[in-house]
Amino acid sequence: MKILSSIALAILVLQTAAQTTVSGSLRYQKRDRTYLIHLPAGYNAVKQYPLYIALHGKSGTSKNMMDYTGLNAIADTGRFLVVYPQGISNSWADGRGTTDASKMGIDDVGFIARLIDTLVKKYNANPNKVYAAGISNGGFMTQTLLCSLSSKIAAGASIAAEVIDSVPGLCANACKKPVLIFHGTKDTYIPYEGGAINGQNGGNGKDGYCLSADSSFAVWAARNGCNGVIQTVDLPNINTNDKCTVSKKFYADCKGQNQVVLYTIKNGGHTWPGSKPGFAVNLLLGNTNQDINAGVESWNFFKTKTLKACTTTTLGIENNSINPSVEY
Repeated sequence: MKILSSIALAILVLQTAAQTTVSGSLRYQKRDRTYLIHLPAGYNAVKQYPLYIALHGKSGTSKNMMDYTGLNAIADTGRFLVVYPQGISNSWADGRGTTDASKMGIDDVGFIARLIDTLVKKYNANPNKVYAAGISNGGFMTQTLLCSLSSKIAAGASIAAEVIDSVPGLCANACKKPVLIFHGTKDTYIPYEGGAINGQNGGNGKDGYCLSADSSFAVWAARNGCNGVIQTVDLPNINTNDKCTVSKKFYADCKGQNQVVLYTIKNGGHTWPGSKPGFAVNLLLGNTNQDINAGVESWNFFKTKTLKACTTTTLGIENNSINPSVEY
């Protein structure tokens, strides 16, 4: 049966040779949940591939995320699968309780868990090399997955999002996780200094609160046992027209599975570094740094990380459980 499945998948890939991005769906919570998955150039169904989960922001779509980040080209070079799940009502139930998905009772932790299992079986994703990254609402969702899906997520990166202020306690028993954080100091939606988030509900606490970028870095560093010397490096200002620069902060003694890195985008906005948003996006969301590429940086970070054994119970952050009786 496994041989027949591999043959069928190989035929599917051959049939879509000119289109290496495939749409898919699965049943969860009595809903059809959709996603786009990009198969790297030269994909071979009998080989295992790392899996990069890319989570769109509020009001975004899986297609928007794919086009915006440019991750497909990075996946072709890096030889990994990249999946773009679609949130319900273009949002994620990220733990704040303020998004449309949260208000609808959506269990996105459970959905992502089911999605990982599906792609391991269908596309031979390596279950020990599964990574998550997202921007804004998707970045908060990534932070949630690092806490609540420790048994499946090997490492994560949040862009323009931080640790939700209610999460540190809830995440108290989570495993050590390698974490990347990218945040612009001029982000007007998710303040770099932390505090009230300015989202669809008008801010002033109605969209929840988050820790500052530095405090989020400190939370994960403490969890991972980092207590040595903090190093801060100013990266080369390669593009002088993007109106922003980058500094990189990390602990010299924390490497491998314990690594935590903060990229501070000085004068940067609510954007994905390295993307090509154009004038309109820069006007609405602020400057986009071109000295680094968040996709490239995150993949270079992820590719050396492997899932470690974890004894923490996997929990859905919205209801503290993944419902075993849910219809898939």
